[in-house]
Amino acid sequence: MIEGHKNVITLINRNPLKRALRLDKGRLAALQVGLGIDLILDRLAEPVAALRVPVRPELDVRSTAERIRPAIASRRPEREVKGKACRSQFGPGALPDDLLPSAAVTIGGSRWKR
Repeated sequence: MIEGHKNVITLINRNPLKRALRLDKGRLAALQVGLGIDLILDRLAEPVAALRVPVRPELDVRSTAERIRPAIASRRPEREVKGKACRSQFGPGALPDDLLPSAAVTIGGSRWKR
């Protein structure tokens, strides 16, 4: 979709690439679905667990990490188990540069040596 002054739009319309890059029915449908999901994400987040993760506040994630830390520490008394602030990637790597503030539980003394 292009917005701008009429003379700029006229120049774009004359370019042969305009036809290849035009917004067709499929792209319009995808845009509609994308915008629709964006508008109702808050309502969907509760019943759909996969959508809850990216909208959870950082404090909630940190609280979960601190809540599970003692359970992990009790199973690994020989290791140092700590909570730590971090930044996490959401999804399978489609947005590798977009990192969300998060929290982690670290387990020290790994047996794997480099």
